[in-house]
Amino acid sequence: MNHSIYTDKEERIKTLEQKVKELTERQTAIDQHSLVAITDINGIILHVNEKFSKICQYSKQELIGKNYRIINSKYHSKYFFQHLFDTIQAGNIWHGEIRNISKSKKIFWVNTTIIPLISGTSENKNQYIVLGTDISEQKKIQEELIAAKIFANSVTDSVSAHICVLNKIGEILSVNKAWRDFYFQNGTEREINWLGINYLKLCDTARGPEANDAIVTANGIRSVMLSQLDEFVHEYPCHSPTEKRWFSIRVTRFHDNSGNIVIAHELITQRKLAEEEIQRYTKELESLNQTKDKFFNIIAHDLRNPFSGIISVSEMLESKITAEGNEVFLPLKKFVELIYGSSKSAFSLLENLMQWAKSQTGNIKFDPIILSIKKTINANLPLIETNAIAKNISIQNKIELDDLVIADEIMLNTVLRNLITNAIKFTYTNGEIIITSEESGEFLQINVADSGTGISPENLEKLFRIDSKFTKNGTGGEKGTGLGLILCKEFIEIQGGQIWAKSEIGKGSVFTFTLPLATHIDSGNFANSKKCQ
Repeated sequence: MNHSIYTDKEERIKTLEQKVKELTERQTAIDQHSLVAITDINGIILHVNEKFSKICQYSKQELIGKNYRIINSKYHSKYFFQHLFDTIQAGNIWHGEIRNISKSKKIFWVNTTIIPLISGTSENKNQYIVLGTDISEQKKIQEELIAAKIFANSVTDSVSAHICVLNKIGEILSVNKAWRDFYFQNGTEREINWLGINYLKLCDTARGPEANDAIVTANGIRSVMLSQLDEFVHEYPCHSPTEKRWFSIRVTRFHDNSGNIVIAHELITQRKLAEEEIQRYTKELESLNQTKDKFFNIIAHDLRNPFSGIISVSEMLESKITAEGNEVFLPLKKFVELIYGSSKSAFSLLENLMQWAKSQTGNIKFDPIILSIKKTINANLPLIETNAIAKNISIQNKIELDDLVIADEIMLNTVLRNLITNAIKFTYTNGEIIITSEESGEFLQINVADSGTGISPENLEKLFRIDSKFTKNGTGGEKGTGLGLILCKEFIEIQGGQIWAKSEIGKGSVFTFTLPLATHIDSGNFANSKKCQ
């Protein structure tokens, strides 16, 4: 019997030891994971584990016997703690998040559960077990997310565009201040809760004048949602009873996997009104240009023939007076020469004006062919060398015979006549004009150099510009208009070249222009024209 009692006692001891072991293992597990403290009914700390001591940065000896308020960060209100105390004193479990402060004044958050012990021995009755998990890092991330959201809202609220964010099924997640203000100004309550409203359904069910644009907008939003478009932009009218208004909607996706999109409505009324104004001015300018074209046509038909007649008659009179040698008519010769020179100058101006007008209105035809620059110059010299002969000016064409360019023959003739005529005009008696060429990459560079009066640097800058007129009389009193050089620039640039001038007072000027070399042009492009002239 004694043996049986001993055996039973031994088994009970083993069972108790096993339970103690299990409880110890559980306590170790709790200590590893949780902050553990035990307080009495007044909040005096009776026990803490190592994890609790470590996060508080107080030793166990510093904590035990102290009130739990030793780690109170004074963040929570008195009502918060009153509710906590009322809950546990009523024998209920309290759960919540508490912001605490360590010995070194470092803030830490604990997800806390307080369990009241309302039964048991007299030693542990009316005690409270505090279990907690450190959630400081999670709270830090939450605070950063909240700060980021506040910042994002501040940014969107500061812009004038009406902005909203939709989820992947079209429900509104957020709107900015401009969005709320716009709808309030148009009869919608300011405090309307936009969150959760399906914007696509609003567009699909729109009625009235804006219905078509609303449908276009809804289809555009769906195209962005389905990744059929990276971005959708649409301009639409949204007029109020008192004013005209236009908006531009821009829809883009978030650069993440959320499927969310951003919609921005921007007021573009001022731009649209400006566009209308520009269109009105454009129509007025087109009308003015048509009137100008008619005016130039009148000049062409009504003035060219009279000038041609005056030139022919004055030339015949001069020849007749010179041939007869009658001293009675010699005084008239100067007047005849004056009439001849003035009418020829006016006729030249008229020709240049007509050519320039055609280039401005797009009525001039550009027909490039392969040309020998030397032959083209030689063909033009007889038409303009009368004054050169009268002033005993030598014109030397030193261009090589095989220098071939791609050019419009009429345009090139106009350029050469203007440049050589100017050189004659500003060259002194017994002077010389030398025309040379040199290759420059894919272009031929043609130089018309004279030994004339030269041009000052400040006047050199005024050449080739319609907005800065520069003219002066030639060495024989010849008059100029400045329009010829403007025409030269227009024609050279149409042909893909450039024109410029260098000059020195008292030493003469060099006018240079470039044209594409025929050797660098694909002959197939000129299969229809194209003989060398």
